[in-house]
Amino acid sequence: MNQVNNEDNMIFQFLEDQLPMQEKEKLEARLKSNEALRLRFFELKLIHNKLKQAALESPSSNFTSQVMRNLETLSSPIRLSPKNGLMLLLGVGIATMFGVYMLSAGWLDQLTGVITLDQFQLPKTLIKQPLPSIPFHGGLIMKVLIGLNLAIAFVLFDKTVLQPLFRNRARKA
Repeated sequence: MNQVNNEDNMIFQFLEDQLPMQEKEKLEARLKSNEALRLRFFELKLIHNKLKQAALESPSSNFTSQVMRNLETLSSPIRLSPKNGLMLLLGVGIATMFGVYMLSAGWLDQLTGVITLDQFQLPKTLIKQPLPSIPFHGGLIMKVLIGLNLAIAFVLFDKTVLQPLFRNRARKA
């Protein structure tokens, strides 16, 4: 490992033209006779050239003061545009109606079963007792999803319609 680092350091010194003439001649002779060293030389030469081409970025002189000044300012609250809010509300409404239709049509009544956790191959050293089985019912899952959709719809309705409406009324009063 130390030999490789010495060779790499010698190659970098060669590429930077900082190697004494005697060492430079020795390295050139070794490069002609050693294929692995020659490959390493070309790898390091590519790295050296890329690093030389890359310009180092430096921040502006007032970068720190700008960052510190911006830390004190409050960010503006995120507001939902009325158009996007109404589109989201429409999508949530359609998804809720589709879920209610599936539930009322009985599509999910036969989607029942049991998830057995013992089917997963877990290390026996971690688990001493048999894992439980989890029963599920498609209708119940759909009812939960419909409830979540309605909660999202109320939040969207509040943010999109009610808050702007009452904000405008408060300004007029």
